[in-house]
Amino acid sequence: MSATIDTTDVHIGHWINWSSGNVRGSTITLTRRDGALLTAFLAIFVSFAGTRIWKLAAFFIHVSLSRRGSSQIGLFHQRQVILRNSRTAESALWNLLRIAGAWRKSKCHAYRHIGPLAIASLISGLAFAAAGVFSAQVSSASNEVLVSGKDCAISLSTGVSNEEQLLTIFYPYSTALQQIATQRSQQCSTKNASTDSCPTFVKPSLPISVVKDASCPFHQSICQSNNSNLIIDTGYLNSHYDLGMNSPPSERFAFRQILQCAPLALGEYTRAVNRTLSYDGRIHESTPNQQWIQYLYGNYNTISHANFTYQYPVNNPTNKSDTFVSTNFEQAYTLSQFHTVWPNSTGWDFIPIPELGPEGVGKEGIDIMLFFLSANRLLFLQPVDDPWYSAHRGPINYTLTAEGTQGNVVPFWFADNPANVLGCTSQVQFCNPNSLPKGCSPLMSFDDLTLLLLRGVGNSSILPYLEEPQAQAFTTFVRITVSYGSTITDITGTLGATALTAPRTMTSLGQGPLASNQWQSDVEYWLTTQLAGYQRAVVEAASGPKFPGIEPNLLVRPQSDMEHTFCTNQKILSTGFTSFSTLGLVLTLVIGTVFIVVSVLLEPVLSWLQRKRNWRRDNYALMEWWMNDALQLQSMVHEQLGVTWKRDIGQVPVPQPADQRLAILDTTDLGHPRFKAPATSSTLPVELGKGEFRALSIEHVERSSCTSSKEKETTVAELNTSDAHHIATTGPTVPPDDGGEGIGHSSVEDVMLRDP
Repeated sequence: MSATIDTTDVHIGHWINWSSGNVRGSTITLTRRDGALLTAFLAIFVSFAGTRIWKLAAFFIHVSLSRRGSSQIGLFHQRQVILRNSRTAESALWNLLRIAGAWRKSKCHAYRHIGPLAIASLISGLAFAAAGVFSAQVSSASNEVLVSGKDCAISLSTGVSNEEQLLTIFYPYSTALQQIATQRSQQCSTKNASTDSCPTFVKPSLPISVVKDASCPFHQSICQSNNSNLIIDTGYLNSHYDLGMNSPPSERFAFRQILQCAPLALGEYTRAVNRTLSYDGRIHESTPNQQWIQYLYGNYNTISHANFTYQYPVNNPTNKSDTFVSTNFEQAYTLSQFHTVWPNSTGWDFIPIPELGPEGVGKEGIDIMLFFLSANRLLFLQPVDDPWYSAHRGPINYTLTAEGTQGNVVPFWFADNPANVLGCTSQVQFCNPNSLPKGCSPLMSFDDLTLLLLRGVGNSSILPYLEEPQAQAFTTFVRITVSYGSTITDITGTLGATALTAPRTMTSLGQGPLASNQWQSDVEYWLTTQLAGYQRAVVEAASGPKFPGIEPNLLVRPQSDMEHTFCTNQKILSTGFTSFSTLGLVLTLVIGTVFIVVSVLLEPVLSWLQRKRNWRRDNYALMEWWMNDALQLQSMVHEQLGVTWKRDIGQVPVPQPADQRLAILDTTDLGHPRFKAPATSSTLPVELGKGEFRALSIEHVERSSCTSSKEKETTVAELNTSDAHHIATTGPTVPPDDGGEGIGHSSVEDVMLRDP
């Protein structure tokens, strides 16, 4: 069974992440491939929308800078042309910098005219580029997804009568869950834990508050110290934010646990005996030279004659059945635990003595746990001042030898007592998270809590604190934790000495150095393991157990509406999917589309209004915008060279006729190229009769793709470029012969062509 839950069973589509509310929490989850495609589309879309926003900005800036009836310098007109024809803010910035550099030596204050616009285009370009890159993050929700819940099982079946199933399926499954919880606790219950190193659950670990110098949770006489004890408070764990049970505020509950522990005094609470009781209650005499220490914290309930809680041999016995617990003396530590409920201890492990009865506990009760730790014959490399691991017997010097080396003398120490005792109390309470701290039940034992919930949601003991939907959700949670979670005694009972933190520093020679409050680290570890088990439990239930041998008939499927709601609303973290905020997507697409549509329709609409509503006379700024278009400027240049154009506001200019040739580039002066009219002429001999010919010079116009094959070739007027500052048109001429004058198309010069 893997420590990582299979995160492929995820709901694909729309859902509400109630962390952000009904509107902002609207979320769409896609597979990683589809999410990557949507992310790429958003980046392209936002980038394109940015170019259209710039186009709108350029339009309004151009119009606002237009000056009717006043002549402006070339810098002004160049700036206007750049605004009109720059498709992006980046191209505008580049061209503005170019003209600023070209005009820098003039007295026209180029940078004052260009600077503000260049800065605006720079900011716009950077903003649009950033928007394109981060558009996915703006629209993306997080890596939170919902478990599909199709295999959801609220609990394991309680009607299993097959002992083989208990031994081969349920017990191993429970052990696996506890081991996974310990792994999660070790890895994630640190200050630096993150969701990257601790995936799957909505939080790396559940928060706890630790007080390490607390007073004794029992009567002072039974604690070793009254000011160095431990209190761990989970605070109010929110079902939604801490456990990932995705729900609106009206269905959320809060859960709190307070754990208090203290090493217990031995002294008058122990006695040495030479005989012991076995599991069957019979008295057995001890073997020679073997004593037992009995611990007197209350009568052991399982054996009627046992007037003690626990016993342990002074020397390691050879018969494991001589103790009340199954002890593996081959391991370094032996950890045993006993659990009872105060004040009603009937049916539990032991009946506690009055000193273990905490003061101020009402009828709701409190869980009391005793943990007995034995170090057996473990060698300690240093003395240990921790009251639970206490080891000061020694030093005993051992000589370490290796082949070919001189032996080294190393001191060792042994545990002070056959077993030391740690006492803990635990209480829980449930709350309405919408009315903290007043909306909380009294602190009670976990057993009292489960009995309270078994009476039904409508019970008057629940509804004063929780609304009915909250009570139903909390009842579902408790059912889940009973099946999939573990209490502290479950953890220590199943894992034994592996539930301790001390063995992490054990060497091949013995136990390494231990802190004076090592026991507090153990207790913190137990509680964080229990809380990690709660995190795992809700996800395990929603996704369904994936353990060999667990058949569908062994699972309890959801029955109530609230249980079905839980199954389809459990959040986890998964990097295999991508979740997007529906609101972010809609805003991105709608706002971008509005700008795109407005920018595309603005010019055609204004053009139509100018044509149909006769706006031309009073809208010089718009006229300038139209005429600064690159195609309009091109047509006006060629128009000065004699080309006739069909040109209208907002329309693409077309030469008339469409197949006439425009000016060509004159590269005679490479330092100052200019346009000139394209003119090629030839002389055609025209027979006049009697062997005489007349030479006719005409302008040839090649047929273009615009000319139908049936159309006749026509001649056009030749541009007169003799005065570059005043281009005029003339009719086609016949080139002069021997320096004669050119002639028009209607006149010809007779040239006699004689046969040789």
